[in-house]
Amino acid sequence: MEEDICYRPIGKLHSPHKSAKGTPIQPSSAEGVEGRVEIFPDYRVGLEDLGGFSYVTLIYHFHQNLPRKPSSTQMRPALK
Repeated sequence: MEEDICYRPIGKLHSPHKSAKGTPIQPSSAEGVEGRVEIFPDYRVGLEDLGGFSYVTLIYHFHQNLPRKPSSTQMRPALK
């Protein structure tokens, strides 16, 4: 049985990069660039105990990423 997975944002990621142009695509190119995570007030209580963890996994959605048509220079991944 196939089910849809739906999610609702609990916050936003903020970055100094406001457009795709000039935004680094690799972490090594973004050294020293700081971002910020904003958690909406209704969800903050559920995250109070995060201080005891070393890492947090953020799932994000590129909501401003425009769909593109594949170009002839793009390669499809090899399937084995």
